[in-house]
Amino acid sequence: MNTLGEGFHGGMSARGETIVGRPGTMPGVDGIGTPHHRRIAAELCVGFAPHDKAALARMSGDDLTAQCEARAALFRYVYALLEQAKADGLESANNPRLSAVAGMWDLINELLVNAENAKLLANENAGSGDSESAG
Repeated sequence: MNTLGEGFHGGMSARGETIVGRPGTMPGVDGIGTPHHRRIAAELCVGFAPHDKAALARMSGDDLTAQCEARAALFRYVYALLEQAKADGLESANNPRLSAVAGMWDLINELLVNAENAKLLANENAGSGDSESAG
């Protein structure tokens, strides 16, 4: 299920896999001269990810779906802010005027990827039963 919504082509592959990248890989940014909000977001992602992934792994399928939908809604919102900034002529996510928005994009991207991956893993585990322990 594409939790990013119909017609959104920036974050999901045709097979429904998340392809939005990792923190610090905003489209069109090479990582050189990363503004401080993006560095902070990257540090938060590294520190928060283990806690987030562990909590997601304990959730029911319905709770994981709710997490994916909530995180996708926030992702779409922040993405729209970046698109508006681009339309206003602020082309680079490394522009200091966009640093906080770009940092938020990195952070919510990580949260969305964590939730989508947890949901995929839960679906795989539900489909395989206990076959892993037999191998």
